[in-house]
Amino acid sequence: MNSKERVLRAINHQRPDRVPVDFWWSHEMRDKLLRHLNLKDTDQLQDFLGSDIRCIYPIYVGPKLKKFDDGSYEDFWGVIRKPYKHGGGEYDEVVFAPLANATSLGDIEKIRWPEPDWFDYGALEEACDRYKDYAVMVGRMGIESQTIFIQTWFLRGLDQVLFDLAERTEFVEAMVNKIMGFRVEHVKRILSVVKGKAEILQIADDYGMQEGLFMNPDVWRRIFAPPFKTLCGLIHEAGLKVFLHCCGSSRKIIPDLIGLGIDILNPIQVRAAGMDPKALKEEFGDRLCFHGAIDTQRTLPLGTKEEIISEVRERIEVMGKDGGYILAPVHTVESDVPIENILALYEAAKEYGRGG
Repeated sequence: MNSKERVLRAINHQRPDRVPVDFWWSHEMRDKLLRHLNLKDTDQLQDFLGSDIRCIYPIYVGPKLKKFDDGSYEDFWGVIRKPYKHGGGEYDEVVFAPLANATSLGDIEKIRWPEPDWFDYGALEEACDRYKDYAVMVGRMGIESQTIFIQTWFLRGLDQVLFDLAERTEFVEAMVNKIMGFRVEHVKRILSVVKGKAEILQIADDYGMQEGLFMNPDVWRRIFAPPFKTLCGLIHEAGLKVFLHCCGSSRKIIPDLIGLGIDILNPIQVRAAGMDPKALKEEFGDRLCFHGAIDTQRTLPLGTKEEIISEVRERIEVMGKDGGYILAPVHTVESDVPIENILALYEAAKEYGRGG
């Protein structure tokens, strides 16, 4: 059984030969692992760890994006980000949000919105062919994914968007309409190329915090569920599975997400409220495939090798029962995680994965 077959069996709630695995990393962690293992590139690293999924995305070929002397840079939405170092590495933080000071609906029309023509979709076919034995997912964490709610943060600022949701939802709805004006055509063009060649398309939209949702579930259902359903419909029509990355506690809307068309839920942030793996598997395991669930808040950065092995075994036994699970860290593995802990995770997955 190759990686593609393994992942599809898990998604379809059939028992694979072993629990499939995936790996998301920060660039600092990737580089540390490459040096430590004397490997030349990320493909070799993923093969070494046994990762069954490969992520691809169309190449940006649009208008030249600005770069500044202080290291900040413009993305294709017109958002400006700057790398900031922290204890475990480096994050690109938003330093300019184009709609931060917008006061009227007319201001939303004035900024530069991206165009689908700014991407080379043809390159996706070669990428799919290169990874034909793997499960291919279109989308990577960050800007290279189909964000809706998150994109409003980047354009407006999170605090302001949350204020708008409470006081002037028409402002958020107008932003969502413009975002979807790009997303729908962008996704259609992606799907026209990868149909029959890729297995999964990723949507990333963090609705949850550690203790609950960012907003009242009814507000989410009114503003964000309809565009989410639109994207899921397009993806399913092309025969691909829908992968949703949604950090934090999403428990209150998981039944909605299933009804809208989600197939795979990531990251299963196990220390967030309501995200207990056993409870989620018991309630939703016949309708959802889970991706993630290896704790990056404590176990991976601070745990012993024995604790990591124990957690991997437990996740495989609980979440991997009768398929429906892809083992992976909860979130991007940062450079403060000891290399031996990462290796212990994937060694344990190989040793115990056939028991899932």
